[in-house]
This record gives sequence, C-alpha cells and structure tokens, in this order.
Amino acid sequence: MERHAASGLFQPMFLALLSLMLVAPFTAVGQELARDPLSDAEAVELATAGAEAYERGDFTVAEEQYRRLVQGGRDSAAAYYNLGNCLYRLGRTGESILAWERARRRAPADSVILENLLFAGDRIIDRVGGAEDSDPLESLWRWHGRLPAAVATSLFLVSWWFFNACLAGALFMRVPRLRRLAAYLLPVALLVVMCSGAVLGLLVYRRDVVLQGIVQPARADLLSAPGESAVRITTIHEGLKVRVRRRRGDWMEVLLPNGLRGWVPSTAVAPI
Repeated sequence: MERHAASGLFQPMFLALLSLMLVAPFTAVGQELARDPLSDAEAVELATAGAEAYERGDFTVAEEQYRRLVQGGRDSAAAYYNLGNCLYRLGRTGESILAWERARRRAPADSVILENLLFAGDRIIDRVGGAEDSDPLESLWRWHGRLPAAVATSLFLVSWWFFNACLAGALFMRVPRLRRLAAYLLPVALLVVMCSGAVLGLLVYRRDVVLQGIVQPARADLLSAPGESAVRITTIHEGLKVRVRRRRGDWMEVLLPNGLRGWVPSTAVAPI
C-alpha cells in the first residue's frame, strides 16, 4: 500500500515536470518573435516601393527601400535577397554577396540564393579554394549547413515528444504489453533525440559561434600581426568569404578558405 501511495504522489509530479519540459523549447522563440519595430503596413509599403523601383531600373531607390526594411527588423531571406540583387546591379559586389549570404543563412535550402552566390563568385578576384573541398567530411559539413533551422527544430521537437511519450508509457502504462513496448522503444527514442539535438545544436553553433564575414573594400592587405607595420602576407579582395578567428582592438584575425590566416582591419570584413 505504501508503495502504491508513493507511486500516486510521483505521477502528478512527473507529469507536471513533463509539461514544463514540453513547453520550455517554445519560450525563447516566442520572445524572439515579439520584437518587431516595423508594422505590417510599413513593411508592405517598403517592399512594394522597392519592387516598383527595381522594375523601373532605379536600383539606388530600390536599395534604399530594402535596406530600410531589413534595418527595421524585417530581415527575412527575401528582403536580403532583393537587397543583394539591387547591390549587384549597382556594381557593389562585396555588399551584394554579403546580403545574399545573410539571405542564405535564413534560407539555406533556397537554390536561387545559392545560384546568385555562384554567379557573383565569377566577379571575385581571389581563387583560394582549399584541398578540403574534396573531403567527404567537408561535403557532409556543407550539406549540414544547408539544412533549414526550422526543419532541424521540428525534428528535435518531434523526437523530444516521442522520447517523453515512451518514458511516460514505460512508467505509467496500465496495459503490460504496451508498457513493455514503450520500454523497448525508450533507448531508440533516446538515441534519436540525442542525434537530432546534436544536429540542432551544431546549427546553432555554426550560426552564433562560428563567425564568418565578407571582405568589403576592393582590396585589403592580409598582415602577419595586428598593425600597419606588420609584414604583408598577401592581398585579399572584395567579396571573399573568410572565417573570423579573433579580434584585437581595431583588428581581426581571419582564416581564408585555403587555410592561410592573417590580420586585417575590422572595417575590412562585414559579419554575415
């Protein structure tokens, strides 16, 4: 009898904890969506004005409208894509690649954005592809980078719910056969939730920890140390994509795709 009473006390406590665990993943998302300085009407007005200006060939005005749109909080993949189109038409290759890379970060599976980046790549002076381009692990890494965050989040949430359902079934299911089935599925559910969590966590890591940027000036010297008096290693040019390793004052150390690294002024590279 005492064992039964303890089980009855544990059950509501477990269910309360389970409900909290299921609701928690949505909290940060809701807080993020709550911030939006532009109203829907203002966003539509800017997008319409930008599209009309682009259609009549007034790319300067179109660029201004789309830039106001992204600066006003409506920094969607479509907004950055259209901004990149305007900048490319104006001959500002580095800025257009930066805008398209920001669009790609928001919609990594969009083939049109990728095609524009490949097309703009013909204007990039630097050809510094590394030997890792043929590495199977590097191919897997690139595939992972194209996985939409929404898909990874959905997979994690579904696997999370499945794991908790199996756990609840193994503990509280009254039908012995279903309880055994839930217990058998529990290790599989745990493995799935760990794998999907790792995929999602790696996406967050790539987005928030691994800082990449695009070279903006027509040319910039890559130096051996932070400071104008340092030895010049090579010269990099507008549109090149680099990885930012660290900052020191007004300088940043960057890693080129071919593994070469050095220092440039912080103003030379705009973060994606």
